[in-house]
Amino acid sequence: GAQFGGQSRAVPGLAFTAHGRLISASRDNTCTQWNLDTGEEILPLVLKHPGSVNGLDVSDAGFKAITICDDGIVRLWSLEDAKLLRTIHPSKNVPYTSVDISPDGSLAVAVSAAVGSVQMWRLDTGEEISVEEEPWLTRGNISGMLWSAKFSPAGDQLLTIGGNEAQLWDIESRERITRFAPHGSVASADISPDGQLLVSGSWDRSAKIWDVATGKAIRKLDEPHERFINSVEFSPNGRLVLTASDDGTGRFWRVDTGETVPPILEGHSGRMSQARFSIDGSKVLTTSGDKTARIWDAKTGKTLLILKGHQRGVLCGNFSPSAERVITGGEDDEAIIWNATTGEILLKLSGHSASVTGVAFSPDGSRVLTGSRDGLCKLWDA
Repeated sequence: GAQFGGQSRAVPGLAFTAHGRLISASRDNTCTQWNLDTGEEILPLVLKHPGSVNGLDVSDAGFKAITICDDGIVRLWSLEDAKLLRTIHPSKNVPYTSVDISPDGSLAVAVSAAVGSVQMWRLDTGEEISVEEEPWLTRGNISGMLWSAKFSPAGDQLLTIGGNEAQLWDIESRERITRFAPHGSVASADISPDGQLLVSGSWDRSAKIWDVATGKAIRKLDEPHERFINSVEFSPNGRLVLTASDDGTGRFWRVDTGETVPPILEGHSGRMSQARFSIDGSKVLTTSGDKTARIWDAKTGKTLLILKGHQRGVLCGNFSPSAERVITGGEDDEAIIWNATTGEILLKLSGHSASVTGVAFSPDGSRVLTGSRDGLCKLWDA
């Protein structure tokens, strides 16, 4: 696998480029482009800044990048030759926490969490789109906390995120379209296969199903979990929601009624940190603080395999696209790839220096990506 560990300070942003590279923003005053196969820095293509780089975004075409720096200047770069194309000097010099480019590459937004503002610019001219010499959105408009902002896929709306809510805005009119106000600290969320619904799972022991278009909660999945809900996921056919809880159980819920349906996934002796469907929905993978993962028959609730090999709690897992293998990550700083039929350990991926908190197979199953509390993502040959 490739490890991208050459930068000397925290890395607040990562993105892929059109040239098949990875680019990272670092508080060591650089943005580094990396060779994905070898993990080596491409030194002639480093984007050098006079201060800490706090975030970046790459255009959908993948040939340009925008960066935010401690000096308050927004910079637009050509990734092909690391050339600085434009510097934007905002009307209000504030520290930025996130930046995003519209899908068509015409606009950019940057958020200042400390000030509570969203500033927007036309990238072809560097002109700021302001309202009566004020930022495009301010804390007065948002009436809440603000952490980051992102353009919609169509580029005509802007999603702002902060506190316990998200808000969707029309870019042309600057009017708020919908407001997603969750029920508590949200631990997990998933979008339905048809894109019309969203489910959120909370540490208040409930989940909620939302209408994506209106932002309204359709129904609350309440009871019977006795402790925090840690993960939520729609079934591949969109008819069920699967939840995993600190009470050690996994449960299925009907999307149309909000009712629980059998079976209940019971058997772990510790908290259930995550539950995931196989791609055809016939099996479920669960991970637990009891140092094991389990594969279940989704229809009967029968335990098909108990996967034992981690030395500490198992935090995350995923099926391969073919469901012939699974990968798990744990508090022992390792990820393990297993044969999903026999439970045999096929590979141990050792190299992280802290808990592995996210794992995924590539679409063709040939590679896996791991994310860790050590601040690194690693790409491995599966």
